[in-house]
Amino acid sequence: AGGGDAGGAIDSLAVLPFANEGGADGEYLSDGITESLINSFSELPNLKVMSRNSVFRYKGRGAEAQAAARELGVRAVLTGRVAQRGDTLAVSVELTDARDNRHLWGEQYSRKLSDIFAVQREIARDISARLRSRLTGEQMRRVTRSHTDNVEAYQLYLRGRREWVAHTRQSLGASVEYYERAVALDPDYALAHAGLAYAYGSLANSGAMPPNEGYLKAKRAAERAVELDDSLAEGHAAVAFVKTFYEWDWEGARRAALRAIELNPNSSLAHALYADYLTVVGRPEEALVETTREQELDPLHPLTNMHLANSYLLLGRYDEAVARAKRVIELDPKFPVGYQVLGSAYVERGMHAEGIAAFEEAFKAAGREPSYLALVAHAHAVAGRRAEALKTLGEMQAAAERRHVPAYWFALVHAGLGDTDKTFAWLDKAYAERFFLLKFLKVDPRFAHLRPDPRFAALLERMGLPAD
Repeated sequence: AGGGDAGGAIDSLAVLPFANEGGADGEYLSDGITESLINSFSELPNLKVMSRNSVFRYKGRGAEAQAAARELGVRAVLTGRVAQRGDTLAVSVELTDARDNRHLWGEQYSRKLSDIFAVQREIARDISARLRSRLTGEQMRRVTRSHTDNVEAYQLYLRGRREWVAHTRQSLGASVEYYERAVALDPDYALAHAGLAYAYGSLANSGAMPPNEGYLKAKRAAERAVELDDSLAEGHAAVAFVKTFYEWDWEGARRAALRAIELNPNSSLAHALYADYLTVVGRPEEALVETTREQELDPLHPLTNMHLANSYLLLGRYDEAVARAKRVIELDPKFPVGYQVLGSAYVERGMHAEGIAAFEEAFKAAGREPSYLALVAHAHAVAGRRAEALKTLGEMQAAAERRHVPAYWFALVHAGLGDTDKTFAWLDKAYAERFFLLKFLKVDPRFAHLRPDPRFAALLERMGLPAD
């Protein structure tokens, strides 16, 4: 990739959220065009492209291109405006060299809304030329492809995508509805099938849908996406997601994640899924390489920073885990998982009071969720405060009478209390429930004391993991 000037190659790009100038209902369209272009440029060789989650933190902030580029660590920034008036679509685009704020290129496009795919293809082609990417015919086809010819299906997909990004139980349900309507209009819309897989899988992960139901629907949608388009990175990532979180098909997960990375090296999600695989099979040093890459592609997203903190935690690099968890909290003080990782790092360092204080902050963000109750009970238990641990365990048991509490969390508390038989009984139930965190059993320091017990190796074997 080259910038077309004496200043050397443009090797990194951020597409900032396009401004919507077409009224409240045009928001999904400006967001969708931004995201489509991010996906297109992600497929350019030798170009690092910032992930959606990080660039969308600048939405509505009127960020100056140079400042955003500095924070994101990129050389060039693409900005734009979208206005839909009746059936007319106007898009203006600007490419800026962030080193000196120099305007490299700008263009205005005015088309019928029904020509939205042609507009996106033109923009992708024009910018690829500006970046002087010498693309093969196949690469150009992939950069400029649209995944459906049905404008209504595309608009439904964009609405579904917007709801999925919001990631609440309610919005995930709405996301499924939009995606289902999109694939009803265009059954061959591979990208919408991939979106559907993530939405169903996320509902299963959050407990809003029974795992057997949610993941089976996710599996069908992921397989359909790949069947329809084997060159779609999102489809292979969706397959890796199902194989890692539900099927526990580790070799299948490895292949699917690597294929997604091969198709789109800029996919932070694909790097996260490959890191998950490496962690699960007991290769945490290699997993750290992947979570570092994931965070570089998506530096301002709390989740990517949380994954990196977790990698440090599992490697016993507690100071780095604490520092990175604090960065997660800085990015989003209402994100309870940031406090969870911070607290866990403190507990592993033997700083139990600080760990419990961090978990108490998670309560403020998420309420007295059983998972956070379990972490507090475990911290009390390993600190030798058995009475406090049992009291919190009682609160969990009361919660379990009103709602489903995953068995895994009871296993964690009993592991802290040193009750090995009860721990294994609950781990067996967690295995039956297919609880997603159980996959990290091999490397989780909180269960390390169980390793000499033959039941530990037997459980890993049932999960398809070597005990070594």
